[in-house]
Amino acid sequence: MQGAETKERELLPSQERSLRKRFSRWFDLHPIILSVVIAILLTLIIEILSRRSFGGAFAFLAKKPHIFLLNALIIMLTMTPGLFTTRKTFFFFVIPLLWFIFGCVNFILVGFRPMPFSAIDFLIIRSVRSIVLVYLSVPELILICAGFVALITLCVIFWQHSTRNPKKIHLRRALPFALSLAVIIGVSSFILEDADALGSDTVGLMPKAYDEYGFVYCFSYSIFDWGVDRPEDYSEESIKKITKKLSPPAESTPETTPNIIFIQLESFYDITNIAGIEASEELMPNFRALQKECSTGAFAVNTVGAGTANTEFETITGMDLSDFSMGEYPYRTVLHDTTCESACYDLAPYGYTSHAIHNNTATFYDRNVVFPMLGFDSFTSVEYMNDIEYIESGWVDDSVLVGSIADCLASTEGSDFIYTISVQPHGEWPEEGDELPIKLTVDGEEAPYPLAYFANQIWECDEFLGELIAALEQLEEDTVLVAYGDHFPDLDYKDEDLLSGTVYATEYIIWSNFGLEKQDRDLRAYQLYAFIMDSLGMHGGILSQAHVQLSDNSDYPAYLSAIEYDMLYGKKYSWNGEHPYEPSEMRLGVKDIAIASAEYDAENSLLTVYGENFTPWSVVRIDGRRLDTEFIDANTLAASCRSAESGSVIDAAQITDDSLVLSSSNEYVLP
Repeated sequence: MQGAETKERELLPSQERSLRKRFSRWFDLHPIILSVVIAILLTLIIEILSRRSFGGAFAFLAKKPHIFLLNALIIMLTMTPGLFTTRKTFFFFVIPLLWFIFGCVNFILVGFRPMPFSAIDFLIIRSVRSIVLVYLSVPELILICAGFVALITLCVIFWQHSTRNPKKIHLRRALPFALSLAVIIGVSSFILEDADALGSDTVGLMPKAYDEYGFVYCFSYSIFDWGVDRPEDYSEESIKKITKKLSPPAESTPETTPNIIFIQLESFYDITNIAGIEASEELMPNFRALQKECSTGAFAVNTVGAGTANTEFETITGMDLSDFSMGEYPYRTVLHDTTCESACYDLAPYGYTSHAIHNNTATFYDRNVVFPMLGFDSFTSVEYMNDIEYIESGWVDDSVLVGSIADCLASTEGSDFIYTISVQPHGEWPEEGDELPIKLTVDGEEAPYPLAYFANQIWECDEFLGELIAALEQLEEDTVLVAYGDHFPDLDYKDEDLLSGTVYATEYIIWSNFGLEKQDRDLRAYQLYAFIMDSLGMHGGILSQAHVQLSDNSDYPAYLSAIEYDMLYGKKYSWNGEHPYEPSEMRLGVKDIAIASAEYDAENSLLTVYGENFTPWSVVRIDGRRLDTEFIDANTLAASCRSAESGSVIDAAQITDDSLVLSSSNEYVLP
């Protein structure tokens, strides 16, 4: 009996080898069948991850089998390169693995934000490096890194296996299969889109698009579709036909050219507008009081829960983001290469200096690169701020913006346009913490701490707004303040949960210290600055005038899309074939960072630098070499330095947390 058991155990490895050989031979003969099976199963798994629900994925399969099949066909098509190589094993492992990883990344991302994973996320990776620890703990990061190492190891193993066990190339089957897949996908997509059964939806409706059309299709769409679609009848004649509808502006001088300050408030929304949520005090008392006195209304945006930079893009340029591709951030695409009509360029002829302010790093969403393309003359990021306070979630308190705005106003003699982006209420909100002043309940029960924390941040943000207006009231210069929320907060609520309005709309107010007429009106984000200029008797550029003069025209959306394409991607017929805007020579910060003197203590290896306007991001450099620097105050920096010789050149550089040098001070030669 014991001998029989031993013999059975000895046979098992050979049986396993035989099974592997049979499967290898079958795979060698029938890779197409395997690709079909893998694609269907993988599509189902990815949809389960995307919807965070087994039931939701199977409901998608049952209700829209044709769309589900289209997603599976796309995965099959991406696997076809493996049919044309002897290393089928490697490609049939790696390509499905990549799709699975994309599905997992999407699963993780929608846990932090409402916007699903799309191709644009590859372009904004550098922007989020500085805030990754806000969302992920160090152990989580280590686990992710370990996972990547394991995946790379698996890929190497499969590569070696495929090298040792090459497969035959069945070109007569592979080529027709690949071509048939490409044709079927192209034709079916065209037919479904033409029948309104398939589409890209707008950027703001990305979550809905992914839900309706599946992750694989939408993610693939985001890879290949960029920018504004070329109008079918695009020509010089068609563009001139639109611009001729715009009455030439009357030659008149506005009564006043006040300072214009935009405050884009992060996630600024009164969540007591959500059914069942109540607060112990008014969350936005200053904003509500201003609504009674000032112009106000709904402020429609193309994003929800995230996408601050896209609301920015609309309000600064007057362009409708829904005309761009699904998931696109123009800050990371077209605005890297071209300038764009904007409030800055439109206000320049009236003598305005344009400033941008943001209490976050300059590189977030590449603002340091994009803002010159929008015509800003200066940009004050957190690297140029002092007296900063950090809140519990790790973001900078918005109160620092009051001083930054005052600095911009004091930096020029004439009128200023100041575009300010706040950050304080930004997620990720802490799971627990100290007792909060504003109590919040949901359906009569104490609200979860993260939600209560967010509500208190909105209350503090409203306090900042009150402080800013109090400061502006002391000015002797005419000033207009425009404040609005950039998007609905990252909360799992839908339109039907709101007591009024939609999750795609916040609110705005327009305050002035010189009695600007109250005009209540619902606006879209891309209409705002045109509305302000028109209220002040100013005439903007072509897009601005289109918003003012053509908004009641039934073809208004089509006109905007055509003009946007022409300006950014076309032949500039709107401007008679010539691009009128050059990138600005934008400075960072409005105060010169300067070194006045320096002392070297050889005994303690300490270099002390004296000057003005230093910040915690100022780093001393000696002969181009960065030194470990301690910020003492705005006039003093202390740096560890092993040796410093007479004649050494010293400067102070403003360096981001991800080590990018933004600017540097004057050079000082050590005596």
